[in-house]
Amino acid sequence: MNQESSRISGSSLVLIAAIIFSFGPLIFRQVEEADAWQFLFYRQLAGGGLSLLIFLYRRFQSGKSDFQFTLREFFAGVLLSLMAIFYIFALQRTSSAFVMLLMSTSPIFATVFAKLILNEKTKKKTILATLIVGCGIAVMVAGEVTGGSLLGALFALLIPICLGLYSVFLRSAPGGDPSAPIIVGGLFCCILVVTPLLVSSSFSVRAQDAGYALLDGGLELGIGAAIFNYAHKKISPGEVNLLLSAQVFLAPLWVWIFVAEIPSMATVIGGIIALPAVLWVASSEEDYPVELRE
Repeated sequence: MNQESSRISGSSLVLIAAIIFSFGPLIFRQVEEADAWQFLFYRQLAGGGLSLLIFLYRRFQSGKSDFQFTLREFFAGVLLSLMAIFYIFALQRTSSAFVMLLMSTSPIFATVFAKLILNEKTKKKTILATLIVGCGIAVMVAGEVTGGSLLGALFALLIPICLGLYSVFLRSAPGGDPSAPIIVGGLFCCILVVTPLLVSSSFSVRAQDAGYALLDGGLELGIGAAIFNYAHKKISPGEVNLLLSAQVFLAPLWVWIFVAEIPSMATVIGGIIALPAVLWVASSEEDYPVELRE
């Protein structure tokens, strides 16, 4: 496959992943009785289990019998599990639009981490965009705090920080298996949520709620994240961020159409400030090789 064909296939896969991701908030809004810990357990169980099956199938097809992860893939998996927890707890406490708009700022954090970890150069326009995005985030968070959702705003703010670092770890391990971080993340998250379930909750949930959690985990983590991890290595980070931004527009659209959820004015204004700055940087980002700094 030549470079142009590889770029087209990579772009198509990232767009498919973005569309899959966009249904996450809508699926979570369908849950009636299960709490966040219960939803997380079954979500990660489905995502990690499906990824493990895909991983084993790929190993069988390639004739490999080893079951090894790199250290970077392990840390990426841990970050993925933390993102899953922050994501669900943020959706539980604030609007889908607020969560998705904050997630869209992850390229700015990725740039900062790429400078620290991969020793990549930081352009002046990226620094300017970071300041603009910071203003947008401040407006959105201030609106949530005023509305009494301080904890939800904090959880949502932690997502792009983890996502930016996760992206850097993926790019620094180009030869890794795309399912590996999801398997680690699913297992690690299940371990984290078991204690709260044993202490204050229960593994027993309505079949319908468990079904939504399993659907969300299988769809977003087992399929969407695996597609994203694979396609992430075929195109430049700028193209990835541009195409992935489709979920920022689609996710609030789905919850508006099907559950009549309307974002706050502060979220809309903050998004208008922050999102163009992210797209401005992403649209002009050049493709470059990843050079690790030991």
